[in-house]
Amino acid sequence: MELLPKIPVDASLRLNVFCTRDQDAWRLYVAPGSCPRVLRPLLDQHWEAYPLLLDFDDLDHYLAAQGASVEKRWSRSGSVELSAHGASAIALANWLAAAAASGVR
Repeated sequence: MELLPKIPVDASLRLNVFCTRDQDAWRLYVAPGSCPRVLRPLLDQHWEAYPLLLDFDDLDHYLAAQGASVEKRWSRSGSVELSAHGASAIALANWLAAAAASGVR
């Protein structure tokens, strides 16, 4: 299933998220600047979502299938920052939304 939009996407669209472990789940922090609409219902007033069960190997496979790329920066504490632009930002947002909806991703 291809989730990248068929319509032109503004190349300046940027999605930047920070994921931290919080016991058995992940807490997601989203930079509010240009958050895609698909993520907004999942976020609280502080632009956070919790709990999420994220599988970053699955993210890699999903992005490869979509022809999308995301910059990942892992911290020593095990947290990860994800940054994407344009259509890749939409793909990342769709994957995160699916993770929140399914409870497991």
